[in-house]
Amino acid sequence: MNVLIIGNGSIGKQHTKAVLMLGHSPVVVTHYPDKKENISYVATVDNSHDCEAAIICTATNQHWEDFFRIVNDTGIKKILIEKPIAAKSVDGIQINELAKKNKISAYVAFDMRFIPRLQYVKNNLNEIRNKIRLVKIHCGQYLPDWRPSTDYRLSYSSDITRGGGVDLDLTHEIDYMLWLFGMPDKIDFIKTYKISSLEINSPDYFKGIYDYTSFIVDVDLDYFRNLDRKLIIYGEKEVLVELDFIKNTLIYLGDKIYIESNNNLIIDEDFEFLKSGESNVLCSLDESINVLKLINR
Repeated sequence: MNVLIIGNGSIGKQHTKAVLMLGHSPVVVTHYPDKKENISYVATVDNSHDCEAAIICTATNQHWEDFFRIVNDTGIKKILIEKPIAAKSVDGIQINELAKKNKISAYVAFDMRFIPRLQYVKNNLNEIRNKIRLVKIHCGQYLPDWRPSTDYRLSYSSDITRGGGVDLDLTHEIDYMLWLFGMPDKIDFIKTYKISSLEINSPDYFKGIYDYTSFIVDVDLDYFRNLDRKLIIYGEKEVLVELDFIKNTLIYLGDKIYIESNNNLIIDEDFEFLKSGESNVLCSLDESINVLKLINR
């Protein structure tokens, strides 16, 4: 299968590599080709080489335009959009409406759904759901360490006009909250801040508090702490779940759960996307729009 990949940045290269490893042929839309073997490079979407699927890997604020071009300039009916779906809910809604109108099978790439330990928590959640009282979700990483070979001040993450900001960059956490618990009954608090000394104009801290029927979910995300990513689920006088995504450890009801780590999340994600039929694992467009609503975008 020929797979159109729009964008040749870090995430675009990862999808290109995954598509190759899965035995397909990537056709990369870029003005900066690498000229690697087994990869076709084109300058525009309409040179799509009879591709059957497309993956959008451009800056967040370009997703709507790229989706529109694929739908109108190619015959592709299967599209994966790198997270988040867009920088604003209104653009996400337009993408969803265009997809439904043209019968496009479209998803948004939240690859944390393919982490085995997180899947274990989801698969066993009904066992503990009635005991849950508080969920703490947090993720932080110093922005200059994200892409060591480039100046962080020039990245889209640093520029709010290009879809930057920690709330959009780390929407994985909001997506898996929805994936585990569904939509909250109420949003208690949402706030973004710029509080660090980083030379950026985008938010570097996000705080969200969400009210479910019998428990609260507290989310905090930032660009300035040492790498730290955890999910902790509390009951009354007990920790029900403690999942450390950096150390790859999971404690469930007091027991250490040993599950082999998955270092190929994007490969598993792209395999799920490129297989025949619909997916019940990948994030739907409706779900991805809810993610934006829960960060007030």
